[in-house]
Amino acid sequence: RADYLSAIPHQQVNALALLLLRLYASTGSIPTLFYGVALILIGRLVFVSNYLPRWLGALLALGGVSTATGMLLIIIMPEYASSYFLLPMMVGMLAVTLWLLVFGVDVPAWQKRILAVQPQLAGA
Repeated sequence: RADYLSAIPHQQVNALALLLLRLYASTGSIPTLFYGVALILIGRLVFVSNYLPRWLGALLALGGVSTATGMLLIIIMPEYASSYFLLPMMVGMLAVTLWLLVFGVDVPAWQKRILAVQPQLAGA
């Protein structure tokens, strides 16, 4: 047994342990908040590129906004937080996964863009 714990009353040790457990439970929201922001940026990139359908980019961005909002609510106002905020993110990621598995990337658009950039690179 740790002798240094005898300096603190038993109720305070229990309260501190509960505080640290609750803090540990909510700290996973902080990295997920940044994941939501990254998902917004990835959705924007998919939306402006012509390699994948634009609706997939919009769905990813919507999922990112929903995820970031849900995680921010967990951090700031936990009483309003809900796991339903993660549903659009899961739908968006599942849609992109299925699209890439079934259809893949638009290879002609990819090659067309590479050919358009090559003369610029040769001149630089």
